[in-house]
Amino acid sequence: MRMKKFMILAVAAIAMVACTKTYEVVETSQEQSPIGFGTWNETLTKASVNNTFDVNDNFKVWGEKLVGETHTTVFNGVTVTKTVAEPETWNYTTKQYWDMSATSYTFYGIAPAADGYTVNATTGAVTASPIITFTGKDSDILVAQKAVVNKTDGGGNFNSFNKVPMVFNHVAALVDIKVKISTGLVAAGATVKVSSIQLQNISTKGTFVVAAGYTTAPAATWTPSTASAETTASFDSEDGFVDASEDLNTNLDGTGTILINKLVVMPQGFRTEGDFIQKLDIDYNITQAGGLANNFTPEPFALTTFDDIDNTSNTSDTNVTGWAPGKHYTYVVTIDANTIEFTASVTAWTPESAYHYLVN
Repeated sequence: MRMKKFMILAVAAIAMVACTKTYEVVETSQEQSPIGFGTWNETLTKASVNNTFDVNDNFKVWGEKLVGETHTTVFNGVTVTKTVAEPETWNYTTKQYWDMSATSYTFYGIAPAADGYTVNATTGAVTASPIITFTGKDSDILVAQKAVVNKTDGGGNFNSFNKVPMVFNHVAALVDIKVKISTGLVAAGATVKVSSIQLQNISTKGTFVVAAGYTTAPAATWTPSTASAETTASFDSEDGFVDASEDLNTNLDGTGTILINKLVVMPQGFRTEGDFIQKLDIDYNITQAGGLANNFTPEPFALTTFDDIDNTSNTSDTNVTGWAPGKHYTYVVTIDANTIEFTASVTAWTPESAYHYLVN
């Protein structure tokens, strides 16, 4: 017999200020300064394993100016691109200059730059987006907070704003999966190795919209494509996310060994019926001290069976029901086992009736 404990660690939003990027627009001196894009406090950025930008990385910007009571669009999906690595330089074509008759400017952005987005330059609402396909190693999708530049904040002169700070937020989700050995198996000196691990039936295609009027984190809502073989995928060792023969005994500090690391996924609710329930499949073997390896291939289990308490129950605590935008989920699977033991007893003799024979 064997027992596995499943839990999910606290869901945590990724820290907003992981590093700072500077976007600089180089332009010759003129009476009016060009509008440049400056400090971008970003979080995960490009790929799931890379927190830096490469040359040719980009974002799109939308923006308007307010002159009196009139709102006029200035940027309508203009691409800003990193053109030089050192010193880090970002540029866009057809420079726009500060209008000194304006009282304020408002900016929104989406990274990386892609076609198909419709962003309202006044409200920031994303009313349509292209169908996005996640392969796990894609760039994260970032939507900027509302950036307002008031002329009065610059002493009555927009030229004091050399760069517009654009603060971006995640609208995808991030997943890590760890596996650890139970304290009982550690005490018994057992060796545990994972032979395969796979996330199954993960929705990978869909669209998102962003509600209007946000000032901080954009409220992104995702709509996955209908669950089918064409819109769901599995992630395993063949995708380069895990070591298919991971020895869990190399990490016995109780935190677990990461087998699926920084998987960028589309936010989605977990299905509870049908053929496309999101599941985790894990096969492993246990070798007792001085014994032979025993291979285990349990049935895949639904992601809804993970809960927020590390105990022997998977149903009495709060279970996770899906992945939300901007959240980093860490799942921990604990492998335990009960050894096969024996007792012995002897069944008593069963008395029979007395049998008789008369000899004359």
